[in-house]
Amino acid sequence: MRTAERKMELGLIAPRSAAWQNVVAGMNKGFVTFLRRILNRVSANSLIEMDDRQLADIGVTRLDLERALNTGLLEDPTTHLAHAAKVRAPARFTKLRKPQALFENVGRVDPPRSPQVLTISPAG
Repeated sequence: MRTAERKMELGLIAPRSAAWQNVVAGMNKGFVTFLRRILNRVSANSLIEMDDRQLADIGVTRLDLERALNTGLLEDPTTHLAHAAKVRAPARFTKLRKPQALFENVGRVDPPRSPQVLTISPAG
């Protein structure tokens, strides 16, 4: 038995059909990714029809949308939009929480304060 045949029996050398299967699987995965990016671009294009208030509701601005759509054809604009919304989210939600802070002390009685005496020393 030759060495090459022995290595194939042990699984040390991949058969040629497995190598081609890997190539075909890689091409298939790339094609599916490309199609998904195109479909996401079509979905992102539909956001152009929204007004600024509706865009603000989902956490993006018109500038974010324009920047995402101006990326290359092979890039997914929805990843850019998701990143922009994620970066802006903490500021948006703290603005929503601030009015609640006004009502936290309603009904709470503070202990009486001792009177403060103001002393004025002569300048001199």
